[in-house]
Amino acid sequence: MRQDFQITDGGTTNLDGTKSVLAKKDSAPAPPDPTAIEARDWDRLRTSNSVDDLQNFVRQHPGGLHTDEARNRINQLAQAQSKDAEEKALREQERAWIAVDKTKRASLQDFITRYGNSIHVPEARTLQNGIEKKQADELTVQRANELKARDQDAVVQTLRRYESAFSAKNLGELQAVWIITAVEAKKVNDQFRNARMFQVKLRLDSPVTINGDSASVECVRTVVVIPSNGPAKTISNQDRVRITLIRSSATWLIRAITPV
Repeated sequence: MRQDFQITDGGTTNLDGTKSVLAKKDSAPAPPDPTAIEARDWDRLRTSNSVDDLQNFVRQHPGGLHTDEARNRINQLAQAQSKDAEEKALREQERAWIAVDKTKRASLQDFITRYGNSIHVPEARTLQNGIEKKQADELTVQRANELKARDQDAVVQTLRRYESAFSAKNLGELQAVWIITAVEAKKVNDQFRNARMFQVKLRLDSPVTINGDSASVECVRTVVVIPSNGPAKTISNQDRVRITLIRSSATWLIRAITPV
């Protein structure tokens, strides 16, 4: 109840009950409208590109009028981000593929390891296979050339042993490198007995040809003989011969010597 009155110095004032009126109480403020709050928040976020802000909106308004729109917006942004990431990864793969040294197996393998899902992986594997085949072919050729060179050296060594056997007049050593019959061996041995010096020199006149377990070479043969009886007279003869050989274990044996 409220009543207006005035007080003077030294006076008294009586309250007039008839003038008393009840004061009207102020009413409590109305609670905020969730729908209005959601609408306000959504109006602020409807064009947002922040997934975190939109997810926070869904948590704050789980059953609101705009919750589904917020979820759709989140999905759209997630798909766009995924697409952007995929396109970025593809661009990175393309740059990496351009930078690959396609003549090096290790460089191709590094690309395959880093980008196993790239569309260029099949091509990288094909290039790798080509490099491996080329290397294998080159190794095969290299080994064949090395074997050929060893065989050629071995053939030359056989010819040198043949020469040495004549110089030493050693029939046993000669038979170790030359396949001759008993009749031929007797003839050579008689020549050795009748000679003070018996020298045979072979000068290669063509490359040594290797064909599997066979070999051939053309040589200029020079034979110098000093008889042991009679006057000291040197007998010299020179001709051109083809020498054929066969492989025998790790060495070569002369099979035939034919004048050409």
